[in-house]
Amino acid sequence: MSTSDQISPVPDLKNCRLLKLDSIPGQGGILTVVQNGMTDIPFDIRRIFYLHNLKHEAVRGGHAHIASHEIIIPVSGGFTLVLDDGCHHKSFVMTDPQEGMYVAPGIWRTLSRFEPGTVVLVLSSELYSEEDYIRDYTKYIARYRPS
Repeated sequence: MSTSDQISPVPDLKNCRLLKLDSIPGQGGILTVVQNGMTDIPFDIRRIFYLHNLKHEAVRGGHAHIASHEIIIPVSGGFTLVLDDGCHHKSFVMTDPQEGMYVAPGIWRTLSRFEPGTVVLVLSSELYSEEDYIRDYTKYIARYRPS
């Protein structure tokens, strides 16, 4: 069965949460650690990517994943993250590199309003697969919130 054929539970923003990442302060700065097996990370990390050289007016995301769990971390700078479950949406200003937003499968996400020098790190439970993406909001609503 392909990823796009799998039956997904109805998305709910209550399944997303801000995670405080393990950080160790020292004389030379702060070391922040993310690794498989940490109690707050509900998946094994299979893919890591980052966004950089982002223009303030750029809009990234604009999709949902069918199976992938993600953690979105503002490594440098800041941005606005909007999460949407098809019924409710919530906006977060992400600026703390010691925090990451856990985004459950089925949640639509949009990133915008990037500060100069922003770097966004994304940890994913799945390797890249185009079949895992829903890139059309109308199709997203039809899949998860049919009338």
